[in-house]
Amino acid sequence: MKKIITVVGLLCITAASFAFEPASYGATKPGNGSLFGNKSNKERVESNQIKTTKEEYARPGQFALGFRVGAAQNDPETMQEIYDNAFDLGYSEKELTKGYGVFGIEALYEWELAQENAKLGVKAGFEAYSQSKLSLDWGDVKITETTYAFPFTFYYKNDNGIKKWSWFAGAGLTVISSKGELKMAGSPTETESKTKVFPHITAGAEYRFSRVFALGVDVKYNIAAKVKKNEDVLSDRSGIGAAVTGRFYF
Repeated sequence: MKKIITVVGLLCITAASFAFEPASYGATKPGNGSLFGNKSNKERVESNQIKTTKEEYARPGQFALGFRVGAAQNDPETMQEIYDNAFDLGYSEKELTKGYGVFGIEALYEWELAQENAKLGVKAGFEAYSQSKLSLDWGDVKITETTYAFPFTFYYKNDNGIKKWSWFAGAGLTVISSKGELKMAGSPTETESKTKVFPHITAGAEYRFSRVFALGVDVKYNIAAKVKKNEDVLSDRSGIGAAVTGRFYF
């Protein structure tokens, strides 16, 4: 009887030791369904630090909205001819102002390629050019040129991420619309307008300050952008232009 009591006592002590086993012991066993398996606290901290670093320097989203301001070539040929011959035409005063400024907005979307840092992008924009104005005889005769453009561009981009410079280059088509307006004292206003499509090429770079904002500069060359109607050149935006652009990624 004593032997039986002794064996039962030993079994009870052993069962109790397993029942009150510390939870930390079970947490260190691999494959027991615990959250971290057999990772030590140090390994878990290092893993969290790596994850945080990756999140901090993750690339921005695929969509962006940009605001740009710059300058571009402008050759108001017909206005220039009238200005040059104003005195021969009987006018006693003349003033010509050529508009070189460009202001615009753009929306873009980018796809990541298999190659590291490589992207393909497409963007569409709206641009408003500064007006060109010709005044004769202290405003008795006024000629004004107003031009808007809608550029569509496909481009390749080397995206180096946050706190670094990235570059891009591409080409596309621009739809341009120009209107000439003639005002003479005592006469109704006369207008002419025309729309044209022409190709362009572009290249530039931007610096990514954060996940959501980048500031860059781009150069664009317009090819055969002269808009002409009834022998009058309404506008000619052929040639090179440059702009500073702030882009917001999301």
